Amino acid sequence: MKRLCLAAAFSLLLPGSALPQAVDVFDGTWTVATRPDTGACRRPMEFDLVIEDGAISYGGLWMVSATGSVEPTGAIRLRLQRGDETVTAEGRAAGDKATGRWVSLTRNCTGSWVARRS
Repeated sequence: MKRLCLAAAFSLLLPGSALPQAVDVFDGTWTVATRPDTGACRRPMEFDLVIEDGAISYGGLWMVSATGSVEPTGAIRLRLQRGDETVTAEGRAAGDKATGRWVSLTRNCTGSWVARRS
């Protein structure tokens, strides 16, 4: 038994034998569509986000800052900022789809979002 545990531990040190890293499973460009549900926000929006090694950044032409992450489990946390307005979002990704909710405390509104990997 002791030999089996030692062999298993050693195998994790060998190249190519370690457990696969799931950090990049969601990498790529994602097209996000938002829908306002409550408050002063009225227009749905669409934009691109880029995920690289689990880190989220903005992939469009607007003057927007996006920071966030996608966990290997698919859990998403995101913060978008444009000027004085900040939107926070949470959600879950599975395969090439993701869904979630967003909140803008600046404009006192909430909504939902869906995304697909491009």
